[in-house]
Amino acid sequence: MKRKILLSVTVMIMSLITLTGCGATLTARPFALELGSSVPDNILEYVTVSNGDSEDVLANAVLSAGDVDNMTVGQYNATVTYRKQTINVRVDVVDTVAPVLEAKNDTFVAGDTLTVNDLVTVRDFSDVTGVVIGKDGSEKDTVIAEEGMSVTVRVTDASGNFSELTVSPKVTIPDTVAPELNGVEDVTITVGSEFDILAGITAVDDMDGNITASIKTVGEVDTATAGEYVITYSVSDKAGNETSLERKITVTKDKKASSKTTASNVTTNTTATGKTPTPTVDTTVVTTTPTPSAPAPTPAPSTDSGSTGGTPTTPGVIDYGTGTGTGSNEMEFIENPSSHVNDEIPME
Repeated sequence: MKRKILLSVTVMIMSLITLTGCGATLTARPFALELGSSVPDNILEYVTVSNGDSEDVLANAVLSAGDVDNMTVGQYNATVTYRKQTINVRVDVVDTVAPVLEAKNDTFVAGDTLTVNDLVTVRDFSDVTGVVIGKDGSEKDTVIAEEGMSVTVRVTDASGNFSELTVSPKVTIPDTVAPELNGVEDVTITVGSEFDILAGITAVDDMDGNITASIKTVGEVDTATAGEYVITYSVSDKAGNETSLERKITVTKDKKASSKTTASNVTTNTTATGKTPTPTVDTTVVTTTPTPSAPAPTPAPSTDSGSTGGTPTTPGVIDYGTGTGTGSNEMEFIENPSSHVNDEIPME
């Protein structure tokens, strides 16, 4: 009978999960550890000390909590060994904290399809699921971006904790319009002139404003050499829309040099009337103006070849030897023929 009583007392002592040694009594302290929190390494977090010195327990007890997974919800066991005795301590890893949400500062284009991850950043130690709550209270996985939009996001973790956040993302209208290049017009200059290929050229974009500084050119102009040159101007806006135009630069010689005239290009015409001809000038190149030749002398009137003092056959007409006073050699004159009857007329 005495033996049985002693055995049952021993069983009762072990069931209390208490360690006693050198006057100190250790009792297990089961506790909950928040998911993601560090596993304590202080023995007094696992046991209470009575009837003894806590400093002695800390100095001589050994903690074993390597099996506790602080990143996974569940029940774990840690042990404390003191004076060759071991006590088990229950550790529950729990998740009671809701996800932490923060709105993103990204900019979207109207018409983009947005998910929860596009709208918010989530901090939580467990897997989460998120939805977008519509104006009618419906839950959707995505939402279409609209200018000036406001939307509520709900995120729930694996333990059922959830958070909601209303966000107003930046949404812009798509930029599909290319910038404008102004002043790109064909031009003609003279040899030796100063010419700046960017002078007067500007670029404006409907979204980015004045982007003249972004203009790029391809090609060169040699103002010392006459010819035609082509310069290509191009400019792009921030959205990548590009405009490109070509411009023809014509370099010519001094225009005044082409208006000079040389004597070799001057011609004259002589008429049968004996009048001073009017020079015909080639207007291509003129250097001098020629002097027209002197007019032919006017012949004196003659009398009939067989007469020594008679009157001409036909008044007002000089006969050159035909005696008829008519024909192709007749010449009209205005003086009185009788005053020249006896004059000697030189023959051509």
